[in-house]
Amino acid sequence: MGSIIAAAVTAFFETLRYDSVFRVLLMPIFLVVYSSLPLPLYAPELFLECLDTQPADPGSRNSRAAVIPTDSSFSTNLMRAVRNLRFASASTRKPEAIVAAVTETHIRATISCCKHLNLELKVRSGGHDYEGFSYTSPVPFVILDMYNFHKPLGELYYNIAKTSKGHAFPPECVLKSAPEDISAAEGSGISRKYGLTIDHIIDAQIMDADGRSTATDALWEKTVLGDSRARRWQLRRDSAWMLKLVRVPENATAFKLERTVEEGVIDLVHKWQQVAPLYLTEPDCMVKKWIDSVVFWAEYPENAPLEILLKRISVNESYWKRTSDFVQTPISKLGIAKIFQTMIYHSPLPRRIASDETPFPHRAGNVFVIEHFMNWYAPGNELEEAFLAISRSFKMAMTPFVSKNTREAFLNYRDVDIGITTPGYNATFEKAKVYGEKYFKGNYLRLFQVKARFDPTNFFRSQQGFRFFISLVINVLWGPDKSFIGCVFFLVLLVVIPISKRSH
Repeated sequence: MGSIIAAAVTAFFETLRYDSVFRVLLMPIFLVVYSSLPLPLYAPELFLECLDTQPADPGSRNSRAAVIPTDSSFSTNLMRAVRNLRFASASTRKPEAIVAAVTETHIRATISCCKHLNLELKVRSGGHDYEGFSYTSPVPFVILDMYNFHKPLGELYYNIAKTSKGHAFPPECVLKSAPEDISAAEGSGISRKYGLTIDHIIDAQIMDADGRSTATDALWEKTVLGDSRARRWQLRRDSAWMLKLVRVPENATAFKLERTVEEGVIDLVHKWQQVAPLYLTEPDCMVKKWIDSVVFWAEYPENAPLEILLKRISVNESYWKRTSDFVQTPISKLGIAKIFQTMIYHSPLPRRIASDETPFPHRAGNVFVIEHFMNWYAPGNELEEAFLAISRSFKMAMTPFVSKNTREAFLNYRDVDIGITTPGYNATFEKAKVYGEKYFKGNYLRLFQVKARFDPTNFFRSQQGFRFFISLVINVLWGPDKSFIGCVFFLVLLVVIPISKRSH
């Protein structure tokens, strides 16, 4: 039976490739029939077939940009951006295919075929992805790898430094990918003065769930977002950015302090919550050009050439768990004494940006943000559960010292422990609110409205996403690009599908 279905589907795609009329008439019927069947074992081959039915760049088949599990390079491509070995075990579901897009045509074809074959699409940029959402899924999926589109932030800094000695762009973390960090409100050592990455985005070129490429200014409307600052609110599906640089002094003073309890770290951290660190000595400080300070903070060798910033580095040597907290009241010395082993990442958040001006809301009222680290270096389910238990226990112990009602979290430090929506990803407003308000506070409702308007079918989804079915129906029936025939077809499905299920 499976071979018959495979042959029929293959023949169907061959027909689509050469007959545009059949493409219009038969695709709705195919989608209804195919989506009612369990995903076949030969989905990777069907996905490649589908890619080659889509519009392609001259002289190139779309399938050349893809690899499937039977290809020898599949494992290498998969592991290229897997930072956390927790999500690289044999039991972790693997993608049906990986598309390393080179052109926008590849992106558009991948979106279309994921829709046709009812496969979930995961977009992988290579930056912050603490819970592996961009390359894992509980359901059959395809990875759209933006490796060829994005550049490491180190390359951005290198090009800035070659052009000007007096300009910079926050943050200063060269090992991450530019698209992910730029859009995610990343902070850095210069954030105290200059703000976050998201505060310096002028515009972005994005592609939506229908494969339409547009600038954010053309996409976001005041009717949805409520004010003229709407263009800062954007989906993180990127292909191009327009950024605003900041002016910085040609030289900067850099330092790192490493102190033990015996050397007074508790007093130091307590005072650090209020002012810049004291107790500095001359050997602690180094005067460097701004670009050299970037190399310094990346912990590259002293006097390393600037060209080292151009390297792409993939690190997947450990298993780990990260969580986050925002501190709104300085922690007492007694409290610090209890948590001094925690690694605290200090990033005072600028107060001049209103909490509702960008999706990132954690502005005034926060002293600093804490990232909780838990690393281990050997595989095994029992070991993983033991370390996760320690991580969760420590997070519970931090409760008295951090934000309350709601306990806030940093989106860059994804944490499934605060809530997920699997299986099915059909999160209602209230269910998604559990984690939505922790990440976005009062901005959650506005993001929900944006999602309902521009991705009503929930094509871009994750275990911490949100979907609104009523908005989905309204957009399908009365959206600006929907035909009368499409509306009738949708209404028929609403009637036929329940009857079909009852008959079985």
